[in-house]
Formats: sequence, C-alpha cells, structure tokens
Amino acid sequence: DPKDADIILFNSHHNLIETLFYKIRYPYKKFVHRIDGPISSYRGEKEKKLDKLIYLFNSKISNGTIFLSKWSKEENIKKGYFANNNQVIYNAPDNKIFKEKKYSLDTQNRKIKIIASSWSENLLKGFDIFKYLDENLDFNKYQMTFVGNSKIQFKNIKMVKPVKSDLLYSYIESSDVFIFASKIESCSNLLMEAMATGIPVLVVDGTSNNEIFNSNGYIFKDKTDVINKLEKLENNYEKLNLEKKYYLEDTIKKYNNFFRDTIKDKEKNKLSIIEILELTLKLFYFKIENKFIFWKKKF
Repeated sequence: DPKDADIILFNSHHNLIETLFYKIRYPYKKFVHRIDGPISSYRGEKEKKLDKLIYLFNSKISNGTIFLSKWSKEENIKKGYFANNNQVIYNAPDNKIFKEKKYSLDTQNRKIKIIASSWSENLLKGFDIFKYLDENLDFNKYQMTFVGNSKIQFKNIKMVKPVKSDLLYSYIESSDVFIFASKIESCSNLLMEAMATGIPVLVVDGTSNNEIFNSNGYIFKDKTDVINKLEKLENNYEKLNLEKKYYLEDTIKKYNNFFRDTIKDKEKNKLSIIEILELTLKLFYFKIENKFIFWKKKF
C-alpha cells in the first residue's frame, strides 16, 4: 500500500497522473523515477514533447532517477533532463528462466540454427537486417527462426508468434546463434535474456548495445556486415566466452542501495498549488493534443 511505502517508484511516462496524485497525498515520501529512452530517439522528433513532459514531472516530483544505461542517461541529458540525484542500474534477466549452458557447434549432420526475436513491429528493431538475411543467407547451410511480431512476411525465415519467457528460452536454448539487430535500445531485456543463456550472439553496433554486450560473439555494423560476422563467429565458436554476466539479485541490491541513499536525503520538496496546476494542465494539454492528432490521422 502506498501509504506504508518509504519509496514510491514510478516508471517513465506510464502513470504520471497517478504519481502526481500520490505526490499530493504523500508530499514527504520519497519518489524515484525510472527513465528509459529518450522516447523521441525511438519514435522520432514528434515525441520531443513527451520527453519534455517526463523531464518536467521528474524535476517536480522525483527525489532520484534511475537510468537503464550510460547511453540512455547521456541522451536524456542532451534532450533536456536536468541531472539531479541519479544512478545507472542495468536491467537483468530472470536467471531462473534464462539459465546458462555450454554451447557447442556440432553441425556434421544438420544446419546451423539462428534465432532472432522482437515483440515490437517497429522497423528500428532490425527488420531491414532480418529482410536482408531472408534474401541473402545460405539456407542450405543455415536455418533461421524469428519469434515475435513482424510487418514483413519472410520467405525463408520461419516465423513464430510471440511466446512467454519460458518458451522463448526453449527456442534460444535449442539454437546456435542469437542475432540482436535492434538499433535503438536504452537497455534491452531481450538481449540480456539471450546473453544469460550463454548462446553466442551477433549484436548490431550502437546505443546501449555495445555497453551491455558480454563479448560472447561479435558486434556487426549493419546488414552489409552481418553475414561476415556470422561466418567469423562460426569459425571461432569454441573460443568465445562471457566476460559480463547480469544477475537479478545484483540489480535488486543496487535498487535497494539507491533507495536507502535517497531516503537519507532530508530535502522536502512539497509541491505548491501553482506547480500542481502546471503539471496537471501540461499533462492534460498533451493528452488532448495527442487525441486530436490520432483522430485527424484516422479521418
């Protein structure tokens, strides 16, 4: 129950009005804001207003901010976040589901199994790379499965609808190579889940991907480079090893420590009536404007 809480953790933009309500009701409780994105980096410049709204609520309500990666923190600062008490804490996989195993490439009587996945249909999730592989990969040597949602219908890549985590692990665990092609990520859960299994990975260059990559595979630049890196990975398969590991228990400890440090801060930032009105009106205006744009596009 929020009334019993020492810390109220709120996420990005998803529950801003509820968070404002709790801030008014419990003005002296500590609020921590978990920010990913920036959203305008994913969805385009049209979402700059949403980023600005997130930063406004952050400045008025939060006593601390958690970023999911150094890249995300730096990009948000560039776009207007004012750096208060903050810390970078990476996501972590559920290690009870995504269990590590030793992979070996014994392909004497079978094809090399490649897997990729994306819940989102956003083209920035790497669909140009998947399309290129669908058209250029040697399917006499490789077989590839895509798990998730896609606007593109593949000719050679087997498509599987989105599945729950335990079944996704089964698909990953029974494959030889995981390809992660999403270009803009603040800290991808999917990539961390794949890396946690120990499967050799090919990861596209950019944003937070390089930062969290555990060296169990290779970084590739773009679609022109992915097959070269796939062949390199195949040739060096048995020599690969994990240099970084991410554990849920470690992430939980870091959150707990950050919460405890935030509670020690004696600053009381009770909102004034003017600030409450400002936040309410800006959020209301943003929602009305978005509804107008939605219906304008529809008709």
